[in-house]
Amino acid sequence: MGRPRQTKQKAAVLAAVRSASHHPDARWVYEKVSREIPNISLGTVYRVLASLSAEGLIREYSQAGGPSLYDPNVDDHIHIRCKVCGRISDVPPVTISA
Repeated sequence: MGRPRQTKQKAAVLAAVRSASHHPDARWVYEKVSREIPNISLGTVYRVLASLSAEGLIREYSQAGGPSLYDPNVDDHIHIRCKVCGRISDVPPVTISA
Protein backbone atom coordinates (compact mmCIF):
# COMPACT_ATOMS: atom_id res chain seq x y z
CA MET A 1 0.00 0.00 0.00
CA GLY A 2 1.35 3.43 -0.93
CA ARG A 3 1.75 6.58 1.07
CA PRO A 4 -1.40 8.57 1.82
CA ARG A 5 -1.96 11.43 -0.63
CA GLN A 6 -0.91 14.89 0.42
CA THR A 7 -3.40 17.45 -0.83
CA LYS A 8 -3.88 21.17 -0.36
CA GLN A 9 -7.01 20.41 1.68
CA LYS A 10 -5.19 17.93 3.91
CA ALA A 11 -2.33 20.35 4.55
CA ALA A 12 -4.76 23.17 5.37
CA VAL A 13 -6.83 21.03 7.77
CA LEU A 14 -3.71 19.78 9.57
CA ALA A 15 -2.37 23.34 9.84
CA ALA A 16 -5.71 24.53 11.26
CA VAL A 17 -5.77 21.81 13.94
CA ARG A 18 -2.15 22.52 14.84
CA SER A 19 -2.78 26.27 15.06
CA ALA A 20 -5.71 25.98 17.45
CA SER A 21 -5.20 27.03 21.05
CA HIS A 22 -7.86 24.49 22.02
CA HIS A 23 -9.14 21.10 20.86
CA PRO A 24 -11.26 22.15 17.87
CA ASP A 25 -14.27 20.39 16.39
CA ALA A 26 -14.80 19.87 12.65
CA ARG A 27 -16.99 22.96 12.27
CA TRP A 28 -14.27 25.21 13.75
CA VAL A 29 -11.69 23.62 11.42
CA TYR A 30 -14.05 24.09 8.47
CA GLU A 31 -14.58 27.77 9.28
CA LYS A 32 -10.83 28.35 9.53
CA VAL A 33 -9.89 26.38 6.38
CA SER A 34 -12.72 27.84 4.27
CA ARG A 35 -11.07 31.27 4.56
CA GLU A 36 -8.09 29.82 2.65
CA ILE A 37 -10.01 27.35 0.46
CA PRO A 38 -13.49 28.85 -0.05
CA ASN A 39 -14.87 25.90 -2.02
CA ILE A 40 -13.98 23.22 0.57
CA SER A 41 -17.00 21.40 1.98
CA LEU A 42 -17.69 20.41 5.56
CA GLY A 43 -17.83 16.79 4.35
CA THR A 44 -14.30 17.10 2.97
CA VAL A 45 -13.11 18.47 6.31
CA TYR A 46 -14.67 15.48 8.11
CA ARG A 47 -13.03 13.03 5.67
CA VAL A 48 -9.64 14.72 5.99
CA LEU A 49 -9.86 14.75 9.80
CA ALA A 50 -10.68 11.02 9.76
CA SER A 51 -7.74 10.39 7.43
CA LEU A 52 -5.32 12.42 9.56
CA SER A 53 -6.50 10.56 12.65
CA ALA A 54 -6.08 7.16 10.93
CA GLU A 55 -2.56 8.18 9.88
CA GLY A 56 -1.70 9.08 13.49
CA LEU A 57 -1.07 12.76 12.73
CA ILE A 58 -3.87 13.95 15.06
CA ARG A 59 -6.08 12.34 17.69
CA GLU A 60 -9.86 12.31 17.65
CA TYR A 61 -11.76 12.42 20.93
CA SER A 62 -15.43 11.49 20.87
CA GLN A 63 -17.72 13.27 23.28
CA ALA A 64 -21.03 12.00 24.58
CA GLY A 65 -23.68 14.37 23.32
CA GLY A 66 -21.25 16.58 21.42
CA PRO A 67 -19.01 16.70 18.36
CA SER A 68 -15.67 14.94 18.21
CA LEU A 69 -12.70 17.10 19.12
CA TYR A 70 -9.26 16.95 17.52
CA ASP A 71 -5.84 17.20 19.13
CA PRO A 72 -2.53 17.72 17.31
CA ASN A 73 -0.65 16.29 20.30
CA VAL A 74 -0.46 12.55 19.58
CA ASP A 75 1.80 11.81 22.54
CA ASP A 76 0.22 10.13 25.57
CA HIS A 77 -1.15 12.82 27.84
CA ILE A 78 -4.03 13.62 30.15
CA HIS A 79 -6.93 16.01 29.56
CA ILE A 80 -9.12 18.01 31.90
CA ARG A 81 -12.56 19.43 31.09
CA CYS A 82 -13.83 22.76 32.42
CA LYS A 83 -17.16 22.25 34.18
CA VAL A 84 -18.29 25.76 33.21
CA CYS A 85 -17.49 26.01 29.47
CA GLY A 86 -16.75 22.37 28.61
CA ARG A 87 -13.40 23.18 27.03
CA ILE A 88 -10.83 20.36 27.10
CA SER A 89 -7.21 21.21 27.90
CA ASP A 90 -4.00 19.24 28.06
CA VAL A 91 -2.47 18.64 31.47
CA PRO A 92 1.27 19.36 31.39
CA PRO A 93 3.45 16.39 32.33
CA VAL A 94 4.40 16.23 35.98
CA THR A 95 7.50 14.57 37.34
CA ILE A 96 7.16 13.11 40.79
CA SER A 97 10.34 12.41 42.65
CA ALA A 98 10.58 10.21 45.70
